[in-house]
Amino acid sequence: MTRLVLVHGAWHGAWAWDKVTTWLEPHGVECCAISLPGSEGPSLHNANGQAVTLVDQARTLIETLRSARPAVVVAHSHGGLVVQEAAAMDRDLVSAVIAIDAWFAERDEAFMETVPDGMRQWLRSAVRQTNGMTVIPPPPPAAFGINDASLAAEVRSRLAEQPLGTFDAPSSGFNFAQAGIPGVAIVCEPRTLPFDRLAERHGFSIRSITSGHNVMLLEPRRLASVLLQSVRHLDFIAGTSGERVRRTPVPRSDVGPRGKHVSRQARP
Repeated sequence: MTRLVLVHGAWHGAWAWDKVTTWLEPHGVECCAISLPGSEGPSLHNANGQAVTLVDQARTLIETLRSARPAVVVAHSHGGLVVQEAAAMDRDLVSAVIAIDAWFAERDEAFMETVPDGMRQWLRSAVRQTNGMTVIPPPPPAAFGINDASLAAEVRSRLAEQPLGTFDAPSSGFNFAQAGIPGVAIVCEPRTLPFDRLAERHGFSIRSITSGHNVMLLEPRRLASVLLQSVRHLDFIAGTSGERVRRTPVPRSDVGPRGKHVSRQARP
């Protein structure tokens, strides 16, 4: 059985993967969606009573991977930085990565320095204090590509403030390619942020899917299909000498029940 450990992005929680796991599990995929410290619930503190940092989030992922091995780590957005730090702490726990519109940083570079200028300016201007903790409130759902009013209301009610310490901590700069860890990057189209370029630094093969940034909420069925394709590709790499593949656009097809794929016409 294939096992996936799902890592959410900033302001989100394990709930972000619920719709995707519904489509993956009937295909023999065991899913473990984790909630990172500071992402859900009232506490923005770690076990020592200090503000949650990127390292705290990486340690939580490591604890999960120790009990869920072997597993492929699937990371969305800011979750890419969490996986990067976890791999730096214990490289043997991360066997393969699937990055979905994911951020990665260079050595000593913080998330705040990785993002484009406009996003950086917004993040810095949004910083505020909550119960003595420095946080960044979530942007509106439209910032994640969610424009449907009903879905936007649901997501808005669940988004949480993000501890600043997860955004301004310097990265280890861990490189998956240099460590021999294979990966696939799923990039949402149209591309407005440099997720493909960041993934290519780590030797990941690139697949594309037409969707807004929060593809797991917008197109869970199609994302499940692409994830299954990506897992098969990683299995292929594991059985060869590490062959790289070209940039591969993924057809618009859905995973259907009992392993059937249901084709669907592209939307305008």
